[in-house]
Amino acid sequence: MKIYADPTKGWFHGLGDVVCFAWIGEGIRQAGGEVEFFASGWHAEVLKLFRMPIAGTPDGAVYTDEGYEKCVAKGSDQNYIEWIAEHLGVKDKPVRPKWIPNPTDREYGRRAAADVLIFPHGVWSPRIWPKPYFVELAWYLKREGYSVRIVMKERDYAFFMPFSCIVGKSWAFMASAIQASKLVIGNDSGPAHFAGTIGTKTLAIHGPTQGARIYGHLPEVISFEKKSLPCAGCHCLPPFRDSCSIGCHQLYRTFPEDVYETAVSILGPPVNKGLEHRKAA
Repeated sequence: MKIYADPTKGWFHGLGDVVCFAWIGEGIRQAGGEVEFFASGWHAEVLKLFRMPIAGTPDGAVYTDEGYEKCVAKGSDQNYIEWIAEHLGVKDKPVRPKWIPNPTDREYGRRAAADVLIFPHGVWSPRIWPKPYFVELAWYLKREGYSVRIVMKERDYAFFMPFSCIVGKSWAFMASAIQASKLVIGNDSGPAHFAGTIGTKTLAIHGPTQGARIYGHLPEVISFEKKSLPCAGCHCLPPFRDSCSIGCHQLYRTFPEDVYETAVSILGPPVNKGLEHRKAA
């Protein structure tokens, strides 16, 4: 079977989707079938990290334009990855893919690990927690004595000046850093799929999406859903409106203090808390 995993065609081509493709591909292989993916650029890089074969041409590759919001709209109880698999015509159960980084990325990635890795950026505005909230959360964790690093594709000076940052590294590097860290925090976005698949506890902050639907196959992902508004978890269906496309009203009501308390409950006391306080004194 050949699956189209390139951004030039089909509905599913974000990082989270590519990671889901790797799960689907591993399920096909574990069931005794053959699979390959047509992909290029970073899509191919991620799939290769998860040991998925890459096809040279798109000939015969399957894809779907049936977005997941249609699943929610019709009241189906399928989770995200089940919906994708069904619409690709795959009947085998998805299986967690194995990953193998090159030795250099593995070594340097592990050195870049921290108690907490924060992925503040995303592609789609309604799912992105406000940037100032991420900054404040990082300060709370740092003051408590946890080591914190911010991960981004390009330099963002809102984070770059006050915090240690990881900028523009390969996915193999990031996989190694994630594996050696205690907790990943981010939006309901691709890095949460990636980190959960690596096997590290991940806190995904939700506004317009429902955690059980998106991460039903990933026990490592803890979905933070405050649900202070009745529209929380709408999956961008009515009453979704124009202002929601700029930023989710539920996410603006999900405060750093809320996420901080959950993060600390997952992390436990910082190992070097006493040492950090003595240094500050």
